[in-house]
Amino acid sequence: MKDKKLVRYKNRDYFVCRFISNNKSKLFVIDADDDCHLDFNKSWYLKKSFIACTLQNKGAINTYYLHDLVLNNNGDYVINHISQNSMDNRKVNLKQGKKIRISTKRKITFPHGCDIKAENVPAGIWFD
Repeated sequence: MKDKKLVRYKNRDYFVCRFISNNKSKLFVIDADDDCHLDFNKSWYLKKSFIACTLQNKGAINTYYLHDLVLNNNGDYVINHISQNSMDNRKVNLKQGKKIRISTKRKITFPHGCDIKAENVPAGIWFD
C-alpha cells in the first residue's frame, strides 16, 4: 500500500487508496471504518482483477481478497461487486451471494421400462 487519503462524499467518509501493481499505480476506494484491513505491512497486489494480500494463518500462507475481508467472509459466500468495478470495495457496492455447488455426478434418467443402465453409458467421447 503506497498511501491513502480520507475523502468525504455525500456525507460519508471513504479512503481512496493507492498501491503499486506491476509498476503501475492503482487506486481503490473503501469505507473509512474498514481501514483496519489496510495494514500497511501487508503486501497488496492484483489477483484475477481483485485486490488481494497474502497472510500467514496457523502456519499456512493464504491469499485473501479485500472484499472478503471487508465483509468478513470466510469462504462460505461469493462476494459480487454490484457496479462491476473491482476497485470499489465500499460495503454499499458489495453483495454477498450463496456459493453454488456444482454437482460433478452425472444424472441420467431413462424412460420407464428401458433396459439401458446409466453405468453402461460412456462418460466421454473417444475417437479412433
